Amino acid sequence: EVELASDRASHDPNSNSQELADLDMLVEATGSLSSWMYTLIQVLTLDSWNAIARPLQRYVAGSWAFFYCYVAVAVIVFMNLVT
Repeated sequence: EVELASDRASHDPNSNSQELADLDMLVEATGSLSSWMYTLIQVLTLDSWNAIARPLQRYVAGSWAFFYCYVAVAVIVFMNLVT
């Protein structure tokens, strides 16, 4: 969905530069498996995760639920690995 929105916005003369920058960042953060893995580690450690979650929320409505569930489950898994 993000890649389609990025393509549409790049061809739309009415789209603003901030929207294009957000879409380019999201495509870069979620474009391949390795970049998705890096992004998920960034979200898990809560390191600037709002920079990913907020722009993604504009284009994928239920993304907040994914991030919430991911952090909740991953923290429990890591706690069980340590103890």
